[in-house]
Amino acid sequence: MHKNAARGGIEEMLRWLLKKLFKKDRPWFSYIPPVIGILLCYMTLFQHRTGDAISTNVSLAVALIGISVGITLNLRRFVMTLQRPYHSMNLHIALGSIFSTVVLFAAVYCTIYILLPNSFVGFAGDTPLDECVNALYFSSITFTTVGFGDIYPVAYIAKIVVTIEAMSFFIFFVVLLGNHRTFIKPKDTQIAAELDAPNAAEQDTQSAVEKDAQSAARQDGENAVGS
Repeated sequence: MHKNAARGGIEEMLRWLLKKLFKKDRPWFSYIPPVIGILLCYMTLFQHRTGDAISTNVSLAVALIGISVGITLNLRRFVMTLQRPYHSMNLHIALGSIFSTVVLFAAVYCTIYILLPNSFVGFAGDTPLDECVNALYFSSITFTTVGFGDIYPVAYIAKIVVTIEAMSFFIFFVVLLGNHRTFIKPKDTQIAAELDAPNAAEQDTQSAVEKDAQSAARQDGENAVGS
């Protein structure tokens, strides 16, 4: 009896803890996929330096699948957020989707670099950490269309992927700009003005009708006196 009660108490505590940690409105939950993607990129580059070709290809496939699934879920939350009114979590979901996109392209650059070592200039590093940082750095400056020129593609496939990432920035920019009310907290005065606008218009219409009626009555009275 005591063991069953203790086990039930532990299970309830674990359920409560998991529910609190993975609650949908936790801001940090949106940043988990990009963090996992960065770790997978580093592990793939590390495996490429220390392992054989088979293990490198396996780790590469696992990393790409894991990053793609995580980013797909994050982008799905981002699209669903566009259909909702303002909430404090909306901005975190948008930022998490942007960071996930940057990490996804960094993983693609790592894949191209492993399969085609001479596809980039300035990408190689002394350690896997250097190459991982270079991939994230190059993906960030490409996504923001800065492009300092210290790392640049030379292979055709690398140039195509870089072009796609640069264009994705404008897609995010247009979507965020067109749905700015979803991510920016409205002011109370603005909300009050929007709510009062129909009432003010109705009052103006009633006042205009009353003025017209008074003018018509005054005109009729003057005509009656004149006759």
